[in-house]
Amino acid sequence: MPAYIVLTRERTHDSEEMQRYSEKAKAAREGHDPQPLAFYGDVEVLEGSDMEGAVILRFPDMAAARAWYQSPAYHEARKPPLPGRRLPCLPGGWPDRGMRLPKQAPRCYGYKKWLG
Repeated sequence: MPAYIVLTRERTHDSEEMQRYSEKAKAAREGHDPQPLAFYGDVEVLEGSDMEGAVILRFPDMAAARAWYQSPAYHEARKPPLPGRRLPCLPGGWPDRGMRLPKQAPRCYGYKKWLG
């Protein structure tokens, strides 16, 4: 099952540090081959606090996503940690394909409507 890493950046605090991170993070993708599904561009925040940018990377599975995140090259890129960044990793899939959602999901997310 594919896995997705979603990187969000609320605000750039230090443009030189962000440039260094961008260069090293790009190099850290070598050998891990994530598929970029969205890469910055115009972000429209529909709910929650504003952000400057977001990236969505697809990996073959959770192990591959973790391997990229824990790689020495990406570890070097994220030193020191940049403030205002979040990086969740989540498995892909739909509820009818073996993924379980919380009991309140139909009420909160309306996923049955999405599935048709």
